[in-house]
Amino acid sequence: MKLKFRTIKTRNGKPVLTVKIKNISIIDDKFLTEVIKPKLDELDKKKCIFFTHDKIENEILLNSRTNPRKYTLQIVYSITKKQLKEKKVKLPKDIKSVRFKNKKKYFKFLKKKLLEYIYSWESFLNIVNYLEFLKTLRDHPWTKNYLCLKKGRRIVSLTDLCEPPDFIRCPLDWIGYIWIDSNLEKEERMTIHKYIKWWLKKNMKHKVLRAGVYSFNIRSQKFFRKMGFKPSWISFSKSKSI
Repeated sequence: MKLKFRTIKTRNGKPVLTVKIKNISIIDDKFLTEVIKPKLDELDKKKCIFFTHDKIENEILLNSRTNPRKYTLQIVYSITKKQLKEKKVKLPKDIKSVRFKNKKKYFKFLKKKLLEYIYSWESFLNIVNYLEFLKTLRDHPWTKNYLCLKKGRRIVSLTDLCEPPDFIRCPLDWIGYIWIDSNLEKEERMTIHKYIKWWLKKNMKHKVLRAGVYSFNIRSQKFFRKMGFKPSWISFSKSKSI
């Protein structure tokens, strides 16, 4: 299999590898172990981004073909501002947009939700490394804006717009976190879903909006597909636990 690897530099000057493939169907543990990992080991790089010639389809299949404890795969979803055509809708009764009193309270809640997330996926994620990341979460400068929705005294949705990861060199907006309480009524969730789309478009600073989803998180993959996002590439890295 002939692949052309290209080295690019991140905004922070760190090198990453890119490679074009014809179809994601070739991505499985054998391909990652025999073709990709040796290349990263040889060049001492931390991440590789796969670009496809055609649009990515059936990204859900990655979950059954790869071992997330061994390799970390993320599908990067994209949508343009023009494609976010949702008009403003009224929030459901008793649900309103609120702000946290300060940055400390915001990150405290965000950390709580992220902890719930990692423990629900503990069979897939490297918990130790994720917890190390959470220790420094409050000091991260990348959060730009957020939408927090409350029903009564209970927070029922949080959407976070932040600075894109280091390996993104072009100007764009990035969704760092998005969550809707599954205990809400179906109609409430659907309305909040539309409201979030409108909010994202209103608060985007650039033409393109992106978000990264782990290959094992099929629910979130379906969520972004439903919102109109399309996969742009797949990022790969060796799990820190090996």
